[in-house]
Amino acid sequence: MIPATRTNLTYLIKRVANQGFCDSYTEYRNHKSLIGLVLRMLKRNTYGFFVFYAFMLLQILRGKKSIRFLPAYLLYYKNRLIYDFRLLMDADFRKIVEIDDWLLVDEELEIKI
Repeated sequence: MIPATRTNLTYLIKRVANQGFCDSYTEYRNHKSLIGLVLRMLKRNTYGFFVFYAFMLLQILRGKKSIRFLPAYLLYYKNRLIYDFRLLMDADFRKIVEIDDWLLVDEELEIKI
């Protein structure tokens, strides 16, 4: 059973926005490359952003998507950008993201959280 709090538009917008963090995390974990991160950020947040919104606008005009989800997609891209910049600028954060098995983490690992 899905609680009523998870079936309203506010929850769905937050969920889609938070997916931006998750997708950036997954993409970085798959590649673990700063140069690749920068290139993907540039592509996604310039060309990709405009292509996606042009496609969304077309879908809205055709009646296949609701305009009510536009804020969710804007927040999705905003959160991806935030997470990507943090990965790019914060070496300690990258160390945390790159940990494959927390059970094997050396206790001496100096990471500031």
